[in-house]
Amino acid sequence: HDLDGYIRLVALQAALRHDKVPRAQGADYVQRVGPDLRNPYDGQPMHWDAASSTLSFEGRQKNTSNAPKTFSIRLK
Repeated sequence: HDLDGYIRLVALQAALRHDKVPRAQGADYVQRVGPDLRNPYDGQPMHWDAASSTLSFEGRQKNTSNAPKTFSIRLK
């Protein structure tokens, strides 16, 4: 599921770019996307950080420290 989530994150990044969404409207856009671009674990929208123009979600596959992985992508 972490890979599925990362793929969704990249697809959401592409959608934001394609639709030329201003940074200030990113949170609203992320809230409105369909289930195919949401977190695969809980169906919630991905996290949008307007200050850094970053999309992210918390994965659930364990890593070596047993802490969840946070996957993020920065829009340029």
